[in-house]
Amino acid sequence: MSGMSCEWKLRELCVAAVPCSPGQYKDSVEGEECEECPNGKYQPNFGTRSCKKCPRFGTTTPGATSIEDCSGNSHCHLRFHVQ
Repeated sequence: MSGMSCEWKLRELCVAAVPCSPGQYKDSVEGEECEECPNGKYQPNFGTRSCKKCPRFGTTTPGATSIEDCSGNSHCHLRFHVQ
């Protein structure tokens, strides 16, 4: 995507045109490379502008692609049963 320029109205489209892999994001058009999701975040989808935060103080290694990669959280234990 070298040399790509975007008018401010098309900024969202241009960012979305960069095909970042799961575990990565690209939040601006200035840089050309996708970045890995940082510790404590994950991203299961392609082409996103941000990463999702792990629930309840969960941590991950950089580039996590699933909520299952979050450790130290209790997302599986937060289910409530209605009787």
